[in-house]
Amino acid sequence: MINVKTLGTQILAVLYTPIFVACSSTGDESGRERRMPSSLAIDSLRTASPEVTLGQNDSAYVSEPSALAVTDSSIFVADAGTSTILVYDRAGTFRNRVGRRGKGPGEFQAPAVMATTERGLVVVDAALQRLTLIDEQGAKPHSQVIPAQSMSVASGPTGLLLGAQDVPSKSSVLLVNHADSSTRRFGPLPLDLVKNPQIASSYPFSIVTYAAGHVLVGFTGSSWLYRVRLDGTVVDSIQTVARLRRGVPNDLGERLRTSRSPESEAMATSMLIMLAPLSGNRIGTVHMDFVVDGPAVSGKAYFSALDNSLRPLCTDVVIPLSSDTRPMFSFRGDTLLVVQNRLSGEAAVSTLVTSFDTSTADCAS
Repeated sequence: MINVKTLGTQILAVLYTPIFVACSSTGDESGRERRMPSSLAIDSLRTASPEVTLGQNDSAYVSEPSALAVTDSSIFVADAGTSTILVYDRAGTFRNRVGRRGKGPGEFQAPAVMATTERGLVVVDAALQRLTLIDEQGAKPHSQVIPAQSMSVASGPTGLLLGAQDVPSKSSVLLVNHADSSTRRFGPLPLDLVKNPQIASSYPFSIVTYAAGHVLVGFTGSSWLYRVRLDGTVVDSIQTVARLRRGVPNDLGERLRTSRSPESEAMATSMLIMLAPLSGNRIGTVHMDFVVDGPAVSGKAYFSALDNSLRPLCTDVVIPLSSDTRPMFSFRGDTLLVVQNRLSGEAAVSTLVTSFDTSTADCAS
């Protein structure tokens, strides 16, 4: 989780809205969409390997993890506290720190999301509205300004796909072309976001991935999930159903209009964090329910899986987390990785990376 005040932007301002008991939305999308039937998760995710404790020294200390990316040989952790990227090997040994706080080349203000691609590591800076490409060793940074604020990035066949809601154009995806760095908006916005600007303003982020020749896009403030061609044509869509998590309230727009009390800062709805392609033509999702108790922010996380036709396989499988953690997620194949700071003594804090095997998620329809 990213602290809004630390970033100095509206990043994850969605974490600071009133808390409500929520149910699944019943929006009408002109008959194109079909409701997703519920399936039952009967287990929590199992750890895939021992936790990795990231090495600490005067140069290597993660004060506030804000993004995670993993390759076969490296672990990359963005630190919102220092606006830098820390690079470790897979055993957790510190290699080097990339960047510094600033607005110049190779510098960051709010590194909010990362993804590994064939071209290297992509870092999206939500405050500067800029993406930066660095190599496996965290060197040779190359940056490009993007006309959007994004909290999601994925590699597509012709360029980078960024989740980037834009209410005026009713689009949800920004394509940054590899060939000439040009950009193009496409992808739909659900009607509940179009009709309720206060929802789009409070929950301004789309989440994207690319799987089996299609772009998948979901939303932090809506339960709709779309499958879209690269030309922008909507193939199909579903409205996800919550089993354990809060889901999205039917009257979220009205509630945001009538109650924005800063004294009750908490999530009003489940927040989509990640979409990722998995083996067996499955699609993995991660949702979180956040709770604010005074200065403390905690959350519960859930994994769900869909088949390639957007039919549910597992719904709301619990992702075990520490109660006081601020987790960030990344997928590597079928492995879901979570980075989180934990108290390891009366005052000491350790940064750990935990792996979960999503292929063993135990569900029954």
